[in-house]
Amino acid sequence: MADTPDSSSDRRRPHLALPVEPTDDELARDWTLSEADRHEVRRYRGDGSRLRFAIQLCALRAYGRFANNFITVPVRIANYLGRQLGLPPVLFVEPPGREATDLAHERRIRSFLGMRSFDASTLKKLERWLTERAGPDITAPELVERAEDALRLWKVVLPAHSTLERVARSIASRTHKELFHGFEDRLSPELGRMLDEFLDSVRSTKSMLSNGSRRRSDMRSSPVFSSKLTRRSWTTSSP
Repeated sequence: MADTPDSSSDRRRPHLALPVEPTDDELARDWTLSEADRHEVRRYRGDGSRLRFAIQLCALRAYGRFANNFITVPVRIANYLGRQLGLPPVLFVEPPGREATDLAHERRIRSFLGMRSFDASTLKKLERWLTERAGPDITAPELVERAEDALRLWKVVLPAHSTLERVARSIASRTHKELFHGFEDRLSPELGRMLDEFLDSVRSTKSMLSNGSRRRSDMRSSPVFSSKLTRRSWTTSSP
């Protein structure tokens, strides 16, 4: 029975951007199968099944995530793997016909690579780890990079990038607030009062500028202003 597209795994997996035109060095580094890899792949029957397994094996090992859409896997990657397995060339990679087969491949690959899924306990561990390393000079994107490095070291399948961004933004925001409150607590009452007055004046100035800009915009859009502007333009342009 021929494979038919099944998009359920695509919805399940976070997006993984693969190089559209990988270089020879990238192919050799990220998509070369070892003898143990080839032995593992050949446990499965069917050219399509073997090719998909090899793609996911290399993707998880190199990027920390599974490929989320087989149709978009670059043909250069697919055929580089296919040649190592003695498979015929393909124009595209067919999706699996059954999600159960796809899930079985995922479990087997995680076990083969000694990796585990990202779960609630891993999330708590990651939050503690990032909090210990957060600081005023570390941005949320930098925390995301550190989180991915840590998860790879812990041999955990990376979650969606948006998940790590939410965690990093939350920790960065909390760290900055704690630093500000710590600084505020160390101020004398007099300095604290002066700081409050300064911040109030800044907010007042911003409000006045905003209101003034809005009033000018309202005047320009009024019929009277438009009429005067039109007459002035006509007068200056007349001979």
